[in-house]
Amino acid sequence: MAKRKGKLTKLEHLTGLALASVIGYALWVPRYGLLPCLLLGVCILIFWVLFLMPTRCDFETRSGGSCHQPVNGKLRGCKRWHVRDKRDALYAALRMRNPGMAVRTTWIDGAQSGHRLGIPARGSTPTSYQAKRNHGQALFNLASLVVALVGSIAGVLALFVGH
Repeated sequence: MAKRKGKLTKLEHLTGLALASVIGYALWVPRYGLLPCLLLGVCILIFWVLFLMPTRCDFETRSGGSCHQPVNGKLRGCKRWHVRDKRDALYAALRMRNPGMAVRTTWIDGAQSGHRLGIPARGSTPTSYQAKRNHGQALFNLASLVVALVGSIAGVLALFVGH
């Protein structure tokens, strides 16, 4: 069998998570109880989806479709095109301006610009539909991150403060 190059598949990631869950269940549930361990497990799963899961970029492109470049995690954008745009969309979901835009310099049509709205495609600008879809996607990802952070803190507190 030829040796495969590249990253782990989603199934291999899930198998590792399942194995870690079984070991964690056997070691932690008798000592700390089911609820704190379940809460911590859900938060670990959310963090995996947001930062480690092999998936597609899914950022709305100017042509109306979704970007199909592979990335690790729903919060990450493809390195070639959308990593900055996804980060900008997350800040926009918080009604903030990305602080990195202050030092970001790009050249568009020979003129220097201090910010970037995306990869210009033949002089087009994003439609309001694309902006709303990417904004909604950013809000969902941001809400997932907040739930994971709050749940992780609550799980750790329940595990170690309660006993």
